[in-house]
This record gives sequence, C-alpha cells and structure tokens, in this order.
Amino acid sequence: MSHSPTTPTHDVTHKRSEAEHARTHRFDDAPMRSKVALMVVAGVFVGILVHLVSARLNNSVVLGRQVPSEILAMAGFLVSGSALILIGQWWIASPYDRLVKQIDKVAERRHITDLSELPLTRRDEAGRIARAMHRVTTVAIRDGREARQLRQTIDKRVKEETKRSTEQLRRLALRDPLTELGNRRFLDEQLPRLIEAAEESNTDVSAMVIDMDGFKQVNDQLGHDVGDELLVLTAGLLKACTRHDDMTVRLGGDEFVVLMPGCDRQRAIELSNSIRMLFRQQAASLLGRANLNADLSAGVASLAADNVSDAPALIKLADQRLYQAKRSGKGRTC
Repeated sequence: MSHSPTTPTHDVTHKRSEAEHARTHRFDDAPMRSKVALMVVAGVFVGILVHLVSARLNNSVVLGRQVPSEILAMAGFLVSGSALILIGQWWIASPYDRLVKQIDKVAERRHITDLSELPLTRRDEAGRIARAMHRVTTVAIRDGREARQLRQTIDKRVKEETKRSTEQLRRLALRDPLTELGNRRFLDEQLPRLIEAAEESNTDVSAMVIDMDGFKQVNDQLGHDVGDELLVLTAGLLKACTRHDDMTVRLGGDEFVVLMPGCDRQRAIELSNSIRMLFRQQAASLLGRANLNADLSAGVASLAADNVSDAPALIKLADQRLYQAKRSGKGRTC
C-alpha cells in the first residue's frame, strides 16, 4: 500500500504558498540558465560601455595627471567585473550555499522540523532541489519510524513467544506425556514447597503410593497398548477422586504417588479403597474376556500420624507400606 510522503495539511499549505509565490514572483527566483544568460549579457554590455567611455576619455587628466585610455579601460573592467562577481555571488551562489548547509543539517539530524527551513517556495532550481529533498527525506523519516515500530513489535512478539515456548517446554518437562500427570522431576520440585506450606499452617499431609497388580501379564498377553490404557485409566481415576490442591504424580512404570495436604491418614486410606474399587470395576470392563485380573496395591503414610519429619521420609514410608501390601497378597491398602 502506498503512502503520501506529506500530510494533507502540509500539501494545502504548500499549494497556498506556491499560489502566493506565483502572484509575487521574486527577482531571484529566475532559473539558473536565465541568471547565467543575464550575467553574460550584462558582462558584454558593461564591456562595451567601458570601451566607449574609455575611448571618449582618451588621455584624460585625473588628479592633475594625464592617464592613458588603456589604464582607464582596465580600471573600468576591474570595477565592473568585481561588481558582476558580487552580484553573481549574491544572486546565484549564495542560495545554493545556504541550500547545501540546510541539506547537510537535515541529513545529519533527520528531524521533520528541519525540513521547514528548506527554501520550498523558491521557483528556481534551488527550490526544486529543496522540494525533492523534502519529499525524499519525509518518506525516509516515515519509513524509518515505521521500521522502528515494526522492529519493536517483532521484538515484543519474539519475546512473548519465547516466554510462552519456554513455559510450555517447562510444563512438558514436568509432565508425564502419557497420563499428563506430574513426573518425578515435578515431584522433586513441588514436594518441598508443599511440606513447607503444611508446616507453616500446622496441617497434616498424607502420601499414598499406588502400584498396579498384574500389569506385566497385561502387557505380555494383550500388548502395551492395553497396558497404556490401564495407565491412563488409573491416572483418570486419581485426578477424578482427588482435590485441586492434591499433587498426583506418575513415578514411572505403573507406580503413582498422591500427596494430599490437609488430609489425615484415615481419610487417605478410605480414598485409596475407593480408588481401588473403581479401578477393579473399570479394568474388568477394559480387559473383557482376557481372563486377567488387574488390581491396585497402595501404601499410605502421613506426617502427623506417623511422626515423619520430612518429605523424603514420608514418601519412603508410604513406599515401604506399598510393598508390605504386595507381600500381604496384593489388592489392598497398607
């Protein structure tokens, strides 16, 4: 899309100035060729005039002395030539000297306000150069401003996109891709904060470690796709049965851990039994006639009831009770 290099207001002002200038044509606005031609004609005319005067004043007496006509002619040429040079300097050279200085200032500072100092209303070549410089510089300043705005917009979007991508990568690094639960890294990062908050608020924290019974037989006989479905089923039950503040993590394989702030050990045991019952029902429907039994074993511990001092000890105790449930016949909570 093309843009006008000047604003509408400036166009109206510029046209009005040109109209006024047309009515009051200045003497120094004549084109360069006209000025040069006029200076040449003036030089020839002055030369003829000096020659005629010197011939008329042949051997005249100046200050009591007789002066030859050649000297008078030379003096006349020097005076008239100097006068013509001064007129040419004022009439032709000075406007262009000022124009060059103004253009240098505009090129150095590149301020839109400096353009107003250019002789835009002149009708000679200096004015044409000034107006062309005005158009080119206005477009350059505008394009430069748009380029800076575009660069700032791009930098902002790149920064926002980088931040978003970094956050997304961080979330992916802390999540199990199959079940979308937290992973072990997520547990290591969040568990100390959870325990610290519980200690500050003087509330209990219960930990439940869950492992699937018969998972290897499902994978061996029905394939890993069915095994993955059981893992997703377990993760869905854990998310559905726990609260928003609870932390649900897949440690790896078929082992899960749930951390429940503000929950005592008895309530954690009851929750574990409810989850196991729901899992048996839905797993039986999933496995169909495969003649395979899938169940859950769980170990439960809490900071208050078991007098545990820190987070690693809490997880370790719940894990020990999980294996106690395994040794006791599986499909139970210990």
